[in-house]
Amino acid sequence: LLLLHLLLLVHLLHLHLLFVPATAMAERPFSDPPPAGAAGVANGAGGSAGTGKHTFSQYVLDLSGVQRATAESVGILRFRTRTRGFRALFKHRYADFVVQEVTKSGKVISNPTDEVVGEEKAPPPPTPDLAKAKQELEAAIGAEKAAALLAFVDECKTKKGDDNDSEANSSTANGSGTSNSKEIQDDRGNGGRGRQGKKNRKRKRGNGRSFIIPGLNDKEVRTKVHEVVRHHLVGFDSTAHVPSTKNEKGDQSTDKAIQVFEGRAQKKWGSRFKKTRPYLHFTLQKKNTDTMSCINSIAKVTRKKSKSFGYAGTKDKRAISFQRVSAFQIDHKKLQQATRTCLNRTVRIGSFEYKDTPLKLGDLKGNRFVVILRDVQPSESDDNFDCDAVIRNAAEALSANGFVNYYGLQRFGTGTIPTWMVGQAILCMDYCKAVSLILMPRSDDRKDVQEARETFKATGDIGRVLQMMPRYMHLEKSLLLALRDLGPKQALQALLRLPRGMRMMYVHSVQSLIWNRIASERLTMGTEEDAKYRDRALPGDLVYENEESSDGCPEKEDRQDDRSLPKVKVLSAETTSNYTVFDVVIPTPGIDVVIPPNLKEKYEKFQRELGVDFINTKRHNFPEAVLTGNYRKLLTKAQNLEVEVLRYRDEDECLADPDILFADLGGNRKSGSGKNRIENPAESKMADGAMDIQQGKGNVEGRGNVNEGRLEQSGEAQNPPERIAAKISFTLPSSSYATQAIRELVKTTVGRKE
Repeated sequence: LLLLHLLLLVHLLHLHLLFVPATAMAERPFSDPPPAGAAGVANGAGGSAGTGKHTFSQYVLDLSGVQRATAESVGILRFRTRTRGFRALFKHRYADFVVQEVTKSGKVISNPTDEVVGEEKAPPPPTPDLAKAKQELEAAIGAEKAAALLAFVDECKTKKGDDNDSEANSSTANGSGTSNSKEIQDDRGNGGRGRQGKKNRKRKRGNGRSFIIPGLNDKEVRTKVHEVVRHHLVGFDSTAHVPSTKNEKGDQSTDKAIQVFEGRAQKKWGSRFKKTRPYLHFTLQKKNTDTMSCINSIAKVTRKKSKSFGYAGTKDKRAISFQRVSAFQIDHKKLQQATRTCLNRTVRIGSFEYKDTPLKLGDLKGNRFVVILRDVQPSESDDNFDCDAVIRNAAEALSANGFVNYYGLQRFGTGTIPTWMVGQAILCMDYCKAVSLILMPRSDDRKDVQEARETFKATGDIGRVLQMMPRYMHLEKSLLLALRDLGPKQALQALLRLPRGMRMMYVHSVQSLIWNRIASERLTMGTEEDAKYRDRALPGDLVYENEESSDGCPEKEDRQDDRSLPKVKVLSAETTSNYTVFDVVIPTPGIDVVIPPNLKEKYEKFQRELGVDFINTKRHNFPEAVLTGNYRKLLTKAQNLEVEVLRYRDEDECLADPDILFADLGGNRKSGSGKNRIENPAESKMADGAMDIQQGKGNVEGRGNVNEGRLEQSGEAQNPPERIAAKISFTLPSSSYATQAIRELVKTTVGRKE
């Protein structure tokens, strides 16, 4: 009866499938397996172009109303002083913006040299000695096993060159010199699993003769046997061996053994030498590339993983920068040769030093900046303009009064879509919108990138889009690959496939946006009632309990589980007289920070406007969304500020120190009429164009009208007018932005040249 019921059920199910309407099949949800003939959808291909509906149409978003980040939109609203400002050309050449890292000891990193410090050289290899090998083996594994091993070695040397012997010979530890072929096959099968087995298979060459020493459960004994084989038995090597035998209970044997074999030549002696200082520290000089991309390129050409490299902080892309980098287990000669061969146009390394510890984020005191502002002119409302006096007065005010420690526009992205918008969507758990903001077409994209984005928007054909997308679009390609593999409903999992640094950047940009707005609000408190309030600490402000301890605690934004925040205290009316506004700290919102009572309502207001809650969120399905927060000084000062007013005529004349130029990397340097020039203008000028500092217009990362690869000649080329430039040198603590110091200096927005 049961069998009859089952047959009847199968028959009814078959009849049901035969009469299912075609419309019901068309309404199949995304999560179901695709029907026959829908392989294109399963592989990430969407519908035909122009239909408006495809597999990934949920990620189609109209971005026509979205604008790139501006100073006003990210809360950069206030100035510290009221000195007269001016207009100037910013970052006209790479050498117009130089960043030099300052180590914790106060050393300013400069040009790399060929100096090598602390190099450890491997001792000379030991002289092979069979008598000594026999003596050491007998002491380690016993006379019987030692004699059997040496007999195997003699046998292999006698039979060396016999290529006709196709059957592998294996000796057991009793010295019998024979073993059945099944045992040999089992041993090789056991050693062929996993990474170690793959390495062992590569080592076995020639006729495959090997000798197994079982029962070596003592690690020190095994280490000694490996040393004897590699030091004294020329032409032989050894590796760990897992026997294929089982014990009386049928379980796999836990006894450990060593397999001695001949075949592939032994490794070079120096490669086995363990250094006591395995980390190579070196100076990295780069231009037109950011730190992470540069490290990834070096890792690729040296065949190392990116996590093998460490650095104290990231440096600007649109600049020439100097910083220290550490690399694990790499020789300085190999590193130097690889970079000179593959990266000689953008990277120069040197000043090598071997140490026992790596570099970590935050292992720096600050950065030294050398900024050249070209073509200094009065602002539109300034009729009487004494250029030298205005520049020097502004520099003196900057040095004495400092500037607002805003997060710069670089923090919020250089493209049309600000990074804080992606972060806001993630924090609001609108992951489809976050993916859309990353993948949708943008007005400032290159033509090939624009076409690839438009193709995804119209068809959803990920396979075709991946072919069209340029190789350098790593972020977008990673996201597209994740959507293709995981399916259209897995937006969260696709975002988690992105590099962790990028995921952190998105949520940190929302924190930075709130911090900027809070800082602007704090600077408006009390200034109308009493002008002296701008230099005072107010009741409800936060200050560090121990200023010395806070100096050694830079922002560690790469770790959301970092609980070592410096201690702060809330000022009362009685304690404010002991502090100034330079002692005031503003927290980035998080679950572990103290919110100042006088700004608590503002924090809550700005978070409500964005639809986020950093303070009360303990759990989130996006791991990087739960952050501890941090403390940041409201104001900061430019240390060791120096000003030099320069005169020049050629608009492309190099005004920087010639030693920092990539003379032998980016073109041959030649001098003429007292000028330092580079033969190829495309190597010296900003690829994205210069930026014009104009009052109330543009932003810091815009594109200018300087044409890549050529210089336009004006009618005044024969007798160009004299121009004025300001060369500003100063030092800032880590995590402070030089663009904000320049903004305070010129009293205008650092923006695009229209």
